[in-house]
Amino acid sequence: MSNSYKRSLRLKKGITFFLKSNIILLILMLLLLTNTFSWKEDRIGLIVMMLASAELYILLLSILTIIIPRGKNKKKIERFSKSEWIGLLLVIIFISIFSLGFTGAELPFPSTIIMLILVMNSMIVFFSLVFHKFSIVLYEANVYPENDSITNYFFKYIAIVFSGLNYYVQSILDRMPLLINKLLAIVFLLLLIWENMLLLFYFE
Repeated sequence: MSNSYKRSLRLKKGITFFLKSNIILLILMLLLLTNTFSWKEDRIGLIVMMLASAELYILLLSILTIIIPRGKNKKKIERFSKSEWIGLLLVIIFISIFSLGFTGAELPFPSTIIMLILVMNSMIVFFSLVFHKFSIVLYEANVYPENDSITNYFFKYIAIVFSGLNYYVQSILDRMPLLINKLLAIVFLLLLIWENMLLLFYFE
């Protein structure tokens, strides 16, 4: 494999990571924008801060993806089976109900889902600071099930929602020296905490 081909492959992976990350960010922002009627005042400044901080970290990881070779995908995307659709639907219902616990913090639904995703991923990131490899293995064990059952798909999408952000960050940091790995992992944890704080400010 020529060096030029390797460089183009890395560039493609970096761009793909950047686009996928921004799609996830867009989905979260759309959930937030559904509750604009609950904002106490104009929150454009908070939106800019939330997007800017997230975009800076996404851009950094995208550049690192280009610089550092990544492994092949664990599994190709396949057509959804009936069991997977049912498992996904159950997860959506479960997460929607579970997220209502954050209404006590004066967050309206569905912005509560954003808070739930950020809080759960923050906990997994904190866990990954010590058990880095184990967090990756645990995620892959849940997300790439070996049998086509509703239960397996339920846990697959629970893992994706509750620890997917952490997994894709950790899989990039995994190829870095230990000190840089931990430093950027801590920055990621602080970023999630920062986004949580900004989210609360929207509805004060």
